[in-house]
Amino acid sequence: MSALTKVFVVLLVVLSLLLSAGMIVFVNHSQDYRADFEKERSEKLLAKQEATAARAEVAANNASRLASVTDLTNQIKVLSDSVANAQAGVTAKDAEIAGYKSTIAQLTASLGTNADASKVAQAALGEMQKNFDALRGADDKLQKVSAEQNTRINDLVNKLDVTERERRYATEQVAQLQQQLTQVMNVLHQYHIDPSGKNGPVGGPINPTPQVNINGVVRDTRSIGGVPYATISLGSADAVTKGMQFKVVDPQHNQFLGYLTVDTVEPHEATGRLTGPNVNDVRASVSEVRTQL
Repeated sequence: MSALTKVFVVLLVVLSLLLSAGMIVFVNHSQDYRADFEKERSEKLLAKQEATAARAEVAANNASRLASVTDLTNQIKVLSDSVANAQAGVTAKDAEIAGYKSTIAQLTASLGTNADASKVAQAALGEMQKNFDALRGADDKLQKVSAEQNTRINDLVNKLDVTERERRYATEQVAQLQQQLTQVMNVLHQYHIDPSGKNGPVGGPINPTPQVNINGVVRDTRSIGGVPYATISLGSADAVTKGMQFKVVDPQHNQFLGYLTVDTVEPHEATGRLTGPNVNDVRASVSEVRTQL
């Protein structure tokens, strides 16, 4: 065997080893990518299920709290009417007591005229005193009932305030879950994943067009390194994500200007690259961005 043949044999063995190592690395990485993809799809599906369950639970809680609010409101009205009636009774009793006092004063003044009148007045005075004591006792009871009912009303008002705060908190949770669900659905749409979990073709190029209809306004335009950029009035609070694509239009002339692909996202604005046939006509505060035309 010649030296040249030996060299070729050695090179062939080395290349075979390199090819085998490369194939092993490729297979391992492919399996890792597939496992990461399956894990992400499971997490998105779980997030959707949790959001659905949370919305159902919040709806049930809202219905229960609304029933509680109605019941508490009715109880407060009944107690308020009872307090009003009790206070009216107290006022009537006070007027009656005032009349008795006036009569007692008149009888007391006329006691000195004669003995018989004095005896009659004393008897009447004693009877009136009994009535006065009875009225005072009834007035005390009414005052006590009024105080108890006022305490009960304050307790019901406090419960109503707590229930209303819980209802508002539940509504905020629903809004937050709706926003999270919208973001998850956009990610699933980007990666061509069926949210129902059905088996089907996955992967492929990322779909930059979101399913939701989002509209905004161009706030600013500038050129960086000869590439046109624009800042829009939509951000992460509006479910905007990096890589999302918007259509840029001139609403005054009903003209399509180009595309904006989001690069950076903040809570209430986003910045992206402009591409298309008429990007030089994009104007701040005039041009609009839309996910769907």
